[in-house]
Amino acid sequence: MKKIFSINYIRTLLKVTKIIYLADKRYIYIMICIIVFTSFIPPASLKVMQGIINMLQTSINDLSKIFILVIIYLLLDLIQIVIQTVLGYYKTKFGLKFNLMIKKKILDKASRLCLNDFENSETYDMIQRAEQESEGGLLSYFDMALSAVGMLITSVTYFFIVLNFRSWVVPLLIVIPIIRFIISNKINKEEFNIAKSRTDDQRKAWYYGYIITSGINYKELKLYDLFSHFKEKYEVLINKFIKQDLTISKKRLKYLLIFNIFEQLLTGTLFSFAIYCGYIGEILIGDVITYTRAMVSTKSQTQSIIMTLSDMNKASLFIEQLFEFLSIEERNSKGTVIIDRIESITVSHLSYKYKESNSYALFDINLKIKNGDFVAIVGRNGSGKSTLMKILMGYYEDYEGQVLINGVDLNEVEKNSYLKNIGALFQDFTKYEGTIRENICYSNLDFINEDDKIHNVYKQFGLEQLVEEQGQGIDTQLGFWFESGKQISLGQWQKVALSRTVIRDADLYFLDEPNAALDSISEYEMSKLYKKVFKNKIGIVIVHKFNNFVNNANKIVVLKDGKLINEGTHEVLITTSHEYNRLYNLQIE
Repeated sequence: MKKIFSINYIRTLLKVTKIIYLADKRYIYIMICIIVFTSFIPPASLKVMQGIINMLQTSINDLSKIFILVIIYLLLDLIQIVIQTVLGYYKTKFGLKFNLMIKKKILDKASRLCLNDFENSETYDMIQRAEQESEGGLLSYFDMALSAVGMLITSVTYFFIVLNFRSWVVPLLIVIPIIRFIISNKINKEEFNIAKSRTDDQRKAWYYGYIITSGINYKELKLYDLFSHFKEKYEVLINKFIKQDLTISKKRLKYLLIFNIFEQLLTGTLFSFAIYCGYIGEILIGDVITYTRAMVSTKSQTQSIIMTLSDMNKASLFIEQLFEFLSIEERNSKGTVIIDRIESITVSHLSYKYKESNSYALFDINLKIKNGDFVAIVGRNGSGKSTLMKILMGYYEDYEGQVLINGVDLNEVEKNSYLKNIGALFQDFTKYEGTIRENICYSNLDFINEDDKIHNVYKQFGLEQLVEEQGQGIDTQLGFWFESGKQISLGQWQKVALSRTVIRDADLYFLDEPNAALDSISEYEMSKLYKKVFKNKIGIVIVHKFNNFVNNANKIVVLKDGKLINEGTHEVLITTSHEYNRLYNLQIE
């Protein structure tokens, strides 16, 4: 028995109780009071019914006493029904608010993680497991604990009733449920380990289903006849899950059959003995009914308590995944220096390597950028361009060397104040399923209702036709997830993302492959526009196709294999840098 009550769910219960207490301590007090009170109702009803039947058997002529007992019995039943009905509403009301609070905690935690965390697949596994437990998992766990307490109170009351009959009956009623608990505990542990080990496969199965059903990938799937391929991969994983689940179910079934047979044999024997005692006149008929029902209730309550503890033990393994996610170390900078304006960036002996990698993605980078600079960073794929951008934006903090912002170490800068002065177009920019207005203003929600400003920005990027040909103008829904959505070309999406970048009115702009989805005419027009946008600001553009940018950039940085090999203007580099000359001429040929 010591093993039963010394397992992890006790620690988990304390954590769950604490978080519920912080949400609304009244819920705990109300639930405890109701559980304790209602736990005495079933045994009390049984004793009242015993009195009624015994009075009828012994031919008591005082109907008023019988009538009073009948009223008490009905009142007890009515009280229990009313409490359960009202309690159901209260638990639903509290549960909706509490689950929202837990989901917000998960979202808040996710928003405070570093970019490195999201480049680790284990983080996604933890988020998925945490989200599964946010759907009522914590409250269900707490309710199970209270239910176990209530059943314990009821069981103890039934124990005393059975003890009035024969004391040796009680141990026989509880021994099989205890053995059942020990076996179930082992099976639950095995079930949890299987569920945890297949989290990655579950995400893959979800992904394959999403690819087939979302519609985004329809054209390629149809062209390359990939529907059957992904359906097969999905089916293989689901069949694997089914096989694992059936293995556990068969094992559980085997033990359940054995224990159920023994329980029924034991219960039948005890019933027969109680009936025999009534037959020989040792006890009254009301006593026979009371003792047999008490035996059944003692056995079922004990079994329910132990199975609830088993379920709690199983649930605690999953709930701990939520707490594990919420306790992930947040490696965000503790910088306190507020940045009101970005005037200069100095990079000194900067090196960086990704986790699980033995080679440097960047090595010994030295660079100075000041207000008014239009910097183009060029190089082959994998040369470190995007990595440098992420470091300069403060997304990676585990680098070697030093990055100074206005002469202040970036790790000492308060990140939010720094990021508020930055606008960026990422290579994998987001296509928000929202209106044109929202898509443009997500970088600065202060402008969400300033139609003139929004108009001036999207006009710069040639989006007038897209906006004006729609009946709802800038309130046109983009994408196809929601009603009345309009799908637009990748080039138009990129122009919308560029509008979002520019409306931020930042001091420092990062543009990662801003011409990747643009046609040649748009690319040329955009390259001239950037010079205007970057006036009296810092503009850093990462490009593969850079022939339209070089004449506007006053500084070009050439990266190769993570090293800065050349720096200068186009006129200088075209004659002094073999790498730059080769990259440039390959484009214009």
